[in-house]
Amino acid sequence: MSSEMTKEEKYEYWRMVMDEYESKGISKSDYCKQNDIPVSTFNYWLDKLDASNNSSNKGRFVELKVRDKKEDVANIADELAGFIPELNITFNNLIISINSNTSMQLLSDVMNEVGYVKGC
Repeated sequence: MSSEMTKEEKYEYWRMVMDEYESKGISKSDYCKQNDIPVSTFNYWLDKLDASNNSSNKGRFVELKVRDKKEDVANIADELAGFIPELNITFNNLIISINSNTSMQLLSDVMNEVGYVKGC
Protein backbone atom coordinates (compact mmCIF):
# COMPACT_ATOMS: atom_id res chain seq x y z
CA MET A 1 0.00 0.00 0.00
CA SER A 2 1.42 3.34 -1.03
CA SER A 3 1.75 6.19 1.45
CA GLU A 4 0.66 8.48 -1.40
CA MET A 5 -2.92 7.17 -1.25
CA THR A 6 -5.79 9.51 -0.54
CA LYS A 7 -8.02 8.93 2.47
CA GLU A 8 -10.71 7.47 0.21
CA GLU A 9 -8.20 5.14 -1.48
CA LYS A 10 -6.99 3.89 1.91
CA TYR A 11 -10.56 3.17 3.00
CA GLU A 12 -11.27 1.36 -0.27
CA TYR A 13 -8.04 -0.68 0.02
CA TRP A 14 -8.85 -1.78 3.58
CA ARG A 15 -12.47 -2.57 2.65
CA MET A 16 -11.09 -4.92 -0.01
CA VAL A 17 -8.70 -6.45 2.55
CA MET A 18 -11.59 -7.03 4.98
CA ASP A 19 -13.78 -8.51 2.24
CA GLU A 20 -11.01 -10.90 1.28
CA TYR A 21 -10.44 -11.84 4.95
CA GLU A 22 -14.15 -12.60 5.42
CA SER A 23 -14.27 -14.69 2.25
CA LYS A 24 -11.32 -16.85 3.38
CA GLY A 25 -13.05 -18.16 6.50
CA ILE A 26 -9.80 -18.33 8.49
CA SER A 27 -8.79 -16.76 11.78
CA LYS A 28 -7.67 -13.17 11.90
CA SER A 29 -4.19 -14.15 13.05
CA ASP A 30 -3.78 -16.68 10.22
CA TYR A 31 -4.94 -14.14 7.63
CA CYS A 32 -2.53 -11.53 8.98
CA LYS A 33 0.37 -14.00 8.94
CA GLN A 34 -0.40 -15.08 5.38
CA ASN A 35 -0.55 -11.48 4.18
CA ASP A 36 2.26 -9.96 6.29
CA ILE A 37 -0.13 -7.58 8.04
CA PRO A 38 0.51 -6.71 11.70
CA VAL A 39 -2.56 -7.74 13.72
CA SER A 40 -2.55 -4.31 15.37
CA THR A 41 -2.84 -2.63 11.95
CA PHE A 42 -5.58 -5.04 10.92
CA ASN A 43 -7.51 -4.34 14.16
CA TYR A 44 -7.06 -0.58 13.69
CA TRP A 45 -8.63 -0.68 10.23
CA LEU A 46 -11.30 -3.15 11.27
CA ASP A 47 -12.38 -0.79 14.07
CA LYS A 48 -12.09 2.25 11.80
CA LEU A 49 -14.22 0.68 9.07
CA ASP A 50 -16.76 -0.60 11.60
CA ALA A 51 -17.09 2.91 13.05
CA SER A 52 -17.45 4.33 9.54
CA ASN A 53 -20.07 1.73 8.61
CA ASN A 54 -22.00 2.22 11.85
CA SER A 55 -22.23 5.98 11.36
CA SER A 56 -23.26 5.69 7.70
CA ASN A 57 -25.63 2.72 8.10
CA LYS A 58 -27.96 4.05 10.77
CA GLY A 59 -31.50 3.02 9.97
CA ARG A 60 -30.45 0.39 7.42
CA PHE A 61 -30.93 -3.36 7.55
CA VAL A 62 -27.97 -5.62 8.09
CA GLU A 63 -27.86 -9.22 6.87
CA LEU A 64 -27.28 -11.73 9.66
CA LYS A 65 -25.91 -15.20 9.03
CA VAL A 66 -27.87 -17.90 10.86
CA ARG A 67 -26.06 -21.05 11.78
CA ASP A 68 -27.59 -24.44 12.56
CA LYS A 69 -27.39 -24.50 16.36
CA LYS A 70 -28.18 -28.21 16.60
CA GLU A 71 -25.21 -29.05 14.39
CA ASP A 72 -22.96 -26.68 16.39
CA VAL A 73 -24.01 -28.26 19.69
CA ALA A 74 -23.42 -31.79 18.35
CA ASN A 75 -19.93 -30.83 17.10
CA ILE A 76 -19.03 -29.17 20.39
CA ALA A 77 -20.32 -32.13 22.42
CA ASP A 78 -18.13 -34.52 20.41
CA GLU A 79 -15.07 -32.30 20.86
CA LEU A 80 -15.62 -31.85 24.60
CA ALA A 81 -16.12 -35.51 25.47
CA GLY A 82 -13.54 -36.29 28.13
CA PHE A 83 -12.30 -32.69 28.42
CA ILE A 84 -11.27 -31.81 31.97
CA PRO A 85 -10.48 -28.10 32.43
CA GLU A 86 -7.42 -27.23 34.50
CA LEU A 87 -7.66 -23.45 34.12
CA ASN A 88 -10.55 -21.08 33.46
CA ILE A 89 -9.88 -17.61 32.03
CA THR A 90 -12.71 -15.10 32.40
CA PHE A 91 -12.78 -12.11 30.07
CA ASN A 92 -15.80 -9.85 29.40
CA ASN A 93 -18.31 -12.47 30.66
CA LEU A 94 -16.65 -15.12 28.49
CA ILE A 95 -15.11 -18.15 30.19
CA ILE A 96 -12.30 -19.93 28.35
CA SER A 97 -11.43 -23.32 29.82
CA ILE A 98 -8.10 -24.92 28.96
CA ASN A 99 -6.02 -27.87 30.06
CA SER A 100 -2.53 -29.16 29.46
CA ASN A 101 -3.60 -30.52 26.04
CA THR A 102 -4.59 -27.05 24.80
CA SER A 103 -2.06 -25.76 22.31
CA MET A 104 -0.54 -22.34 22.93
CA GLN A 105 -1.33 -21.41 19.32
CA LEU A 106 -5.02 -22.22 19.82
CA LEU A 107 -5.12 -20.23 23.05
CA SER A 108 -3.33 -17.31 21.38
CA ASP A 109 -5.76 -17.41 18.43
CA VAL A 110 -8.79 -17.49 20.73
CA MET A 111 -7.52 -14.65 22.90
CA ASN A 112 -6.68 -12.63 19.80
CA GLU A 113 -10.16 -13.19 18.33
CA VAL A 114 -11.90 -12.03 21.51
CA GLY A 115 -9.70 -8.94 21.59
CA TYR A 116 -7.70 -9.77 24.71
CA VAL A 117 -4.27 -9.87 23.07
CA LYS A 118 -3.36 -6.89 20.91
CA GLY A 119 -0.50 -6.99 18.43
CA CYS A 120 0.24 -10.72 18.50
